[in-house]
Amino acid sequence: MRSEALRRAQRKYYFFHKEYFNKSPLSEKAREELKINRKQIEDKNKERWNVILKELGMYSCQLCGFDEHFSAIEFHHIDSSTKKKQFNNCYRLSPTSERIREVKKCVALCANCHRLLHNNVFTIYRDEDGWHRK
Repeated sequence: MRSEALRRAQRKYYFFHKEYFNKSPLSEKAREELKINRKQIEDKNKERWNVILKELGMYSCQLCGFDEHFSAIEFHHIDSSTKKKQFNNCYRLSPTSERIREVKKCVALCANCHRLLHNNVFTIYRDEDGWHRK
């Protein structure tokens, strides 16, 4: 009951002070500069990740060899119980040792192979030659 009264009071306060809540503390120019800086940082992080992934041999599908465009490559955790993060969310962030360890728990697959694997069309195994389908 009390929480409902609190919510009503908050809504009423917001209604009468909307102009304050809708104003940004940053000017339009500052917001644009922030967007540009964020984009530059993301691009630099992507370049760093590209170097790391090429060194690890994870820049193309490790089953079929697809390498036309990196946007089609997805990362499948081999053991989902050890999964802490999805790598796709880390790609824009700087490559830290923790994130690199997380990537090493994965196998790089093209979108087609990844879908087939999740739909149990085949399973994968690793030997000295690399990753293969069963």
